[in-house]
Amino acid sequence: MHLDSTVSIKHVQESHRLFKVSTLNAAASGMSSAKGLDTPDELMHMVVKIEEAIKRRVAIGTKISHIKLQQEMLMRFDN
Repeated sequence: MHLDSTVSIKHVQESHRLFKVSTLNAAASGMSSAKGLDTPDELMHMVVKIEEAIKRRVAIGTKISHIKLQQEMLMRFDN
């Protein structure tokens, strides 16, 4: 990893890979019982829905603060 002032496709792909790996590791470790999600399949379905929502919300070339994105996703998906 390194700090750079510009983002390349490789950076986005690596962050996406890390997100998927960490999410799957969390699901495998038994964290899937949170918020009424009883099975890893239910958790993965929710992860895919949130991932799609983030992709729609943060288009290439746009900027949004992490806090604002987190608040929007919590309002949308926190039942």
